[in-house]
Amino acid sequence: MEVTTQHLRLAREHAGDLQEDCGVLPVEYDPFYPVVIAKLHKNQHLKLTAIAKKGVGKMHSKWSPASGVVFTYEPDVQLNYEKLEGLSAAERKQWVEACPPGLLRFNEVTSQVEVLDLDNINIGIAFSSECEKCAKDLFGLEHGDMVTVAPKVLPRTPPRHL
Repeated sequence: MEVTTQHLRLAREHAGDLQEDCGVLPVEYDPFYPVVIAKLHKNQHLKLTAIAKKGVGKMHSKWSPASGVVFTYEPDVQLNYEKLEGLSAAERKQWVEACPPGLLRFNEVTSQVEVLDLDNINIGIAFSSECEKCAKDLFGLEHGDMVTVAPKVLPRTPPRHL
């Protein structure tokens, strides 16, 4: 079961005051799209006491409208070495130079294309598909898959059989 903002109910009394007509609702409350608070499995329950407080961003960042949470996927960059071997060193270097900086580099010593250190990859460039477009423009549609960027997925644990 999903516990949503629709499940929130006001207590009749708090600190001796009646609260029936106080008009307190969750922020941006929409009865058609309730916000999920928790997901419960069978035989689980949730007991929650919440206190509504009014504040401003000067007091604490939790009241600031700009203090949201942001996340990005970590990229998993794979090079197609079979297609890269079909290109000359000059063509590989030309492709890396045509790509936006921040994803690939050309190793002058080995004449190979390498993925930048994952800690230094520009995530916006990685997911923009610009390197794939550059490869198609330079060498044709069949070379569009010389680099593949996908969100990194954590390895799943195999199911346990009882």
